[in-house]
Amino acid sequence: MGEDAILVRRCLKGDEAAVRALIERFQSDVFGLCVRLLQHRQDAEDMTQEVFLRIFRSLKRWDPTRPLKPWIMGITVNRCRTLIVQRVKRPELADYLHETPANQPADDSAELVREIQAAIK
Repeated sequence: MGEDAILVRRCLKGDEAAVRALIERFQSDVFGLCVRLLQHRQDAEDMTQEVFLRIFRSLKRWDPTRPLKPWIMGITVNRCRTLIVQRVKRPELADYLHETPANQPADDSAELVREIQAAIK
């Protein structure tokens, strides 16, 4: 049994040291790929955490006859692609800021006071 398979087996048994070892072994590769694909450091940090959550939820489905790193990197690419598609479907608020007027709306509180006074009369 290969080193990766032993590590995965230990993770599946709840061995915290093995979980830390798996994260430490692949964290820089996952984060680096996230930065390259997402081109935003904060998104890459968030995505790295999400990728590891996905990895640990899916670990029992990993085929121990195959290398672990390509499987992990495949999950990373898929999660990043999903975020990129979501960005396209739902543009960030900043995309709309240039369309809003730069000046503040007029203070119409005096007019509101007049309307309230007229309604009371």
